Amino acid sequence: FILTLFDWVTPDNIMRVSSKLGVLVPPRSDIAIRSYLKETNKEPWVIKFSNPALGIPSGQKLIPAGIGVTNKAGEFIGTLTMGFVLDGINKKIFYNLGNTEIQFFILNKSMMPVVNSSGMDNETEALELANIIKSESDLSEDKGFLKHPIEFEGVNYTYYKKLEKYPFI
Repeated sequence: FILTLFDWVTPDNIMRVSSKLGVLVPPRSDIAIRSYLKETNKEPWVIKFSNPALGIPSGQKLIPAGIGVTNKAGEFIGTLTMGFVLDGINKKIFYNLGNTEIQFFILNKSMMPVVNSSGMDNETEALELANIIKSESDLSEDKGFLKHPIEFEGVNYTYYKKLEKYPFI
């Protein structure tokens, strides 16, 4: 994953510091729209993700995430937030695979495409693919070949792997 920036969000979901923007005066309160903020105080020190969105300070299309932080007494003091740039994820995967002919999708826990090798940026296509995956796939194992390969836009997808520490396939 490509870390683009880090920001600090207080327990009341107000962004106070941004590595891109510096100390925010007045603070930005629109960070509360991120779904991961509802989880970081309940389960601190575990990375939590939201669905892809435009980064609030960066303006880039990314996967927003955050890690809840506690003080020495175990009291929640805020969230360290970050963004994983979608284009950067694609580039990193292609670099690691060393093969630009492989086609892939990264799915979230709702089985919605988050990132793909073709750069699909159309929400209608993503929903169509998600419906195909949900109706034709059994992804009960950690990894393996699909019982029914998924054909989408002329490409057959045959193999899957769940990411061990992240809620993605």
